[in-house]
Amino acid sequence: MFENEYKINVFVDNDSNCAAIAELELGVLKNCENGLMFVIGTGLGCSIIVNNKLHKGSHLLAGEIGAGLSRYETGEFINNSVDCATLGLEWNVENKYKLKLSAKEIYKEFEINNKFEEEINFQIHNLAKLIANLSFVIDPKIIAIGGAISENKIFIKKLKQAISKIIIDSEMPQYFEIKTCKYFNDSNLIGANLLAKK
Repeated sequence: MFENEYKINVFVDNDSNCAAIAELELGVLKNCENGLMFVIGTGLGCSIIVNNKLHKGSHLLAGEIGAGLSRYETGEFINNSVDCATLGLEWNVENKYKLKLSAKEIYKEFEINNKFEEEINFQIHNLAKLIANLSFVIDPKIIAIGGAISENKIFIKKLKQAISKIIIDSEMPQYFEIKTCKYFNDSNLIGANLLAKK
């Protein structure tokens, strides 16, 4: 429809895959044979790189880890996006403290006075556990972290520490390196632009 209307080539891909394209071609995943790309925002995006290529799966669903099951004990399907991404963090703070804050504001409060430590640790632990589990499946060289929160040094430091602890406790070696995206929250836009130029 768009091609007919505007007489241009149209490409469709998701946020995380576009970010992975940018990082594969220009950023921290360049020349990375096997890797994982996580985009942490309102939801949780993930892209899988196998043999220097974006792996999309049989039905274009590879990497949709945000939709995966995190909790099911209450009969509700609580997905990984709720437990690992920023929207879930914001919900947890709002439910407990009756404060409507952005993830950026929550981390700022934590930096100043350690407020919301429990909620932040919940997010970090769940995300670290998910990343560690996927690392055992993919055996990546690099795990790239993107999204706006990737610019937060406290978040990255805590995430790296939590992942390392889980790997050590599992008695498995940690061969992969965790890197923030070269283009942080703009990787997806740069990747979409690169996709459109192909």
